[in-house]
Amino acid sequence: MWAAGNEGAYNGISVKFGTIKFMNTEAKEVKDLTVGILYISTGRYRVFWPTFYNSVQRNFLPDCKRKYFIFSDSPLSYFTDSVHVEDKSSIVYTYIENKPWPYITLLRYHLFVDYYHLWKDCDYTFFINGNYCFYQHVGRDILPTPEESGLVVAEHQKSLDLHPRDYPYERNPRSTAYIPVGEGTHYYAGGLNGGITEEFYKLSLEIRDTTQKDLDNEIIAVWHDESQLNARLLHRTVKILSPWYVWPSYSKKRSIRKQIIAGTLDKNNYGGYDWLRGATDKKRKPKWRRRLERYLIIAMSVIAIIAAAYFIWQQC
Repeated sequence: MWAAGNEGAYNGISVKFGTIKFMNTEAKEVKDLTVGILYISTGRYRVFWPTFYNSVQRNFLPDCKRKYFIFSDSPLSYFTDSVHVEDKSSIVYTYIENKPWPYITLLRYHLFVDYYHLWKDCDYTFFINGNYCFYQHVGRDILPTPEESGLVVAEHQKSLDLHPRDYPYERNPRSTAYIPVGEGTHYYAGGLNGGITEEFYKLSLEIRDTTQKDLDNEIIAVWHDESQLNARLLHRTVKILSPWYVWPSYSKKRSIRKQIIAGTLDKNNYGGYDWLRGATDKKRKPKWRRRLERYLIIAMSVIAIIAAAYFIWQQC
């Protein structure tokens, strides 16, 4: 059952996202909790940072002390100067080189393990995709308890449309991420996960080791680290957030957009996939601009037709 969600509707179907379970703070006040946020931003993906940071500061566990562990090839000054950072000590910066797709996402847990010494003192730690935005308040109810393996993940929104046999698990039996048809009742999104720091580190270690074993055998799971995440959690009891925590924010339906708690920003409004990945230097125009240009072309065509018709009428 999903936790820490709300009720809503999808494709006309009423969906109930379960009940809220509150964390066991072990006599620690919420305001004293330190929450680490692992943030990878290489190449042109840094354009998402201001939106991400401001939305997290406003809506993601605002009652806790949040500490950002940034891994980037952009200078530290970009992350401190492009937004208003009251406490500069909340930004912990590590330089990393950009890697070609899909290795920058595939090897993220290698990175987390290598730099565990930076975030090991946090009470809870989360990995959140760089192009995420939090639209609604996210409180302590998302923090997992030891009974939930100390881990929290979010159900992928696409799983609502699929039978479990059709989930995009890795089906190659040679891969360490292999999940046979007939197994698995959830499909977790790779862009938002975390938990009690020690437990999240153990999970990161598992994913690093199984990913590396695949690479040594020249295998890359179909959905990279997301495939590994689903395989590692296949038979574990964890806290599961509703898909509203990972829903694409560019949904066309207004009724859906109103229910989104957090989700991915539309990359087409930030230069496009190819530009962000460095495959081209030509930015894709934002959707609103492309739509405006289409409307202007249509309007000009209509005006031209009316003008021509008026001219012909005057000649008659």
